[in-house]
Amino acid sequence: MPVYIYEHTKKRGNCPKEFERLEKITSKGIKVCPVCGHSVRRIIKSVNFSIDRLAPSHLNELGLKKLVRRDKGVYEIENKNGTETGKRKVIIDKSKQK
Repeated sequence: MPVYIYEHTKKRGNCPKEFERLEKITSKGIKVCPVCGHSVRRIIKSVNFSIDRLAPSHLNELGLKKLVRRDKGVYEIENKNGTETGKRKVIIDKSKQK
C-alpha cells in the first residue's frame, strides 16, 4: 500500500500542515483530518527514480548492444543479463585504419 501525503487547506488544529497516511490505491482518500476534523487535500510530490540508460537490458530493448573493452583493441558484447557472452568478440585494430 502506498503512503499518501495530505495537507490542511485552511485552518488546522494542533496538527502539522502536512501528514502522511497509508491507504490502498483504490481508496478515494479522505476529505477531513482524522485528528482535528478540518478539511484536507491529497497532494502529489515528485517521485525520485531513474533508469540506467546504459544497462544491457535497456539497450537490448532498443536493439542495441553494449561493447565492453577487454584488452587493447578487443571488445566483447554483453548480453541482457550484464555478463559476457564469451563467443562474440569484436577486434578493432586501429593500426590498419587511416
